[in-house]
Amino acid sequence: MPVAGGVGSPLLYAVIVGYLGIVVSTVYSAVFMLVGGAARGSFGAFGDRPEVARMLEAFSGWGGIIGQLLFGPFGIVIGLFVSTAITHVMLLLLDGARQGFEATFRVRSYAMAATVLAIVPFCGGAIGAIWSLVICIIGLAEAQRIPVWKAALAVLLPIVLCCCCCAVGAGMFSVAAAPALRVSAPAGRLPLGAILGGIAVLGAAAVGLLHLDRLPYTVCYLKAFTGIPCPTCGSTRAVGCLAHGDLAGAFAMNPLATAALLALVPWALADLGLLTRGRALGLSVSPGVGRALRLAAVVTVLANWAYLIAAGR
Repeated sequence: MPVAGGVGSPLLYAVIVGYLGIVVSTVYSAVFMLVGGAARGSFGAFGDRPEVARMLEAFSGWGGIIGQLLFGPFGIVIGLFVSTAITHVMLLLLDGARQGFEATFRVRSYAMAATVLAIVPFCGGAIGAIWSLVICIIGLAEAQRIPVWKAALAVLLPIVLCCCCCAVGAGMFSVAAAPALRVSAPAGRLPLGAILGGIAVLGAAAVGLLHLDRLPYTVCYLKAFTGIPCPTCGSTRAVGCLAHGDLAGAFAMNPLATAALLALVPWALADLGLLTRGRALGLSVSPGVGRALRLAAVVTVLANWAYLIAAGR
């Protein structure tokens, strides 16, 4: 893909392909409305709140469908420039903007090709969103001539930060209404942190002694048969990097697995300290915070998987 030549053609391509996805989505929405009515009931008790009901009425009804068809192209253009600006700022912070803003814009524009997957009912939009991230990561790495991990951070880090902010916001809202998160050390509780820490230590020892991070073949059946890495691919090599003190290398192999291992350390140490008193660390959250955390976890796992696919782990 040329990294220069103007933004007109990529922008036109993005608008056409993106609008095609909007048209297909609105057709599905119209069919679902005719068959099953409005989507308010699918939100449960949350959908009974006045502000949520008004939002659903505006966006899920016929007015929302007509609005998407009329203003969809403008939304695509605005969203494209905003997302490109965010990605390019991240590239500047990572010293990865070697070919300028136009190269980033062209990659973002042509990544809109994945929106055609919206023609697949129910799951097409989600698959298209994940595949669009993969295209962006690979395209930025090639266009800006940077390592894949830098491109992945530029694309995925804003998403992760946004999810974290949403989770924190939901937590703060729940704290105002009821106790949302409580750390305790009840007696008789299973010391899960200590157990997982012990397993991690044994696994790290096995990796180091048997050199499992240097195997000339993959042990992942999904990657062996399809060529696509599973969400845990790169974890063994990440452990090997951590054992050698290479933190950057570990994050490059599997960012989520590395972060989980690092977060496990204080949890395991706390459990070990409480074990002498027959106690273990416990964490309880309110239902609202629990839902927000589960949503953030799902998005984080999908973003991490998109990185692994792009990086060829």
